[in-house]
Amino acid sequence: SFEAVGGAAGLLALGWERWAARWTARTVCVSEAERLRGTRAGLRGPWAVIPNGIDLAGPSADAPGEAP
Repeated sequence: SFEAVGGAAGLLALGWERWAARWTARTVCVSEAERLRGTRAGLRGPWAVIPNGIDLAGPSADAPGEAP
């Protein structure tokens, strides 16, 4: 991903992702923020946002369930 690296490698990754997006049926993102970063970076084509099912807050100490 162009977001995972910087410098020349990041520019190469961004170019590759822009090129590859032309032939995809749909780009899938796990958040609206991720989709916006892609469109701002110049990726084009149909998008689908499927929200990440991970609770970023994590379990609370009072939550019922098994201990880790």
